[in-house]
Amino acid sequence: MSAFRILIFALVLPFAANAESVALKEGLGQGLLLRHLGNCYVVFPSHVHKDGPVLNLFTSSPQAAGIGTVFFRRTEADFALALVRGSASERCTQPFSKLPRDTARLLNGSRNAVLERVNPQGGLERLAMRIDRIAWAAETEGVASGLYQYIYASTDTAAGETREVYQGTSGAILYIDDTPVGMVVTAPDATSVRALRMEEITLPLTRWFASGSFGALNESAPKDAVSDGLPFTITEWTGKLADQALPPTGLATGTAPFRAHPVSGSVSFVLELSKVGNVGVRELVLAGPTDENTATTPRKVVIDVDRSRRGPADFRSFTSVEMTPGAPLSVAMNTLVRRVRVRILSAWSADKPIEISSVTVTDAK
Repeated sequence: MSAFRILIFALVLPFAANAESVALKEGLGQGLLLRHLGNCYVVFPSHVHKDGPVLNLFTSSPQAAGIGTVFFRRTEADFALALVRGSASERCTQPFSKLPRDTARLLNGSRNAVLERVNPQGGLERLAMRIDRIAWAAETEGVASGLYQYIYASTDTAAGETREVYQGTSGAILYIDDTPVGMVVTAPDATSVRALRMEEITLPLTRWFASGSFGALNESAPKDAVSDGLPFTITEWTGKLADQALPPTGLATGTAPFRAHPVSGSVSFVLELSKVGNVGVRELVLAGPTDENTATTPRKVVIDVDRSRRGPADFRSFTSVEMTPGAPLSVAMNTLVRRVRVRILSAWSADKPIEISSVTVTDAK
């Protein structure tokens, strides 16, 4: 998708979507949260996250973050599905069963639509759109494929819409009234989008959910820690990963480091203890890079804790410390916690990615 800058203008629309839109990969794409049989998922364009099993995401304000582990792809139609973990999963209210299996009546009855997206700052935006046409296409991202139906729409200038489509709109949802009818996959220019019709997503996913093959499709789902210390999972992160094939979920199993470039001045990750409720934690130990030639040790590190028993995270600042190159950082905690957030505000070297090679959480016993 071509990069277009947004023109900021206020526009109030008489509309409120039931579903929850999210931004993916620091705002490089969009997705839609879905709930099915007690689990939370995000559906998004496959091209937004081609490599690696895990991606990060965040909701609109009040922001909640999380990670998505990819379990299903239909590359030729350009959509994928990921299982969501973390605080964002608590905003998962749209039942998959309520998504439309036939949007013909809506598309035939109205040309007015709304495009919903979450901007990189976490603001929820709704653009007035006009549906131009519905067409079949046999090509996605330049690769010949089967026929799929797409909705072509443009910004509704007659209704006063002055904002443009910009980079990162792939995955934004097109609504008629409060019903999602399509998901944007490309933007031909600054004022138009091409959206995959919702039936092209819901019908294949219905068959996949019914197949019972969920667990066999991805062996990279986050697992509880097998190393020393209390078991945990990594449920959120910020920062641009140095290698998409090495998401920070590997910290939980001791199989991979967290290596990232700062985004908006900081890098962070959240670990959630696997035991239900608050757990007594004695110490948190963070190890820097195993090779200082390829990565740098974090410098200023802020530790936040969430002591809430259930529901959304409520992080409070716990301590601010400085790591020393070549030595693990041990943070005495001696408190009850549910989640711990590690925020890296600076590093010893500005021209290398920041690396945390391992995390250990010890019991307060």
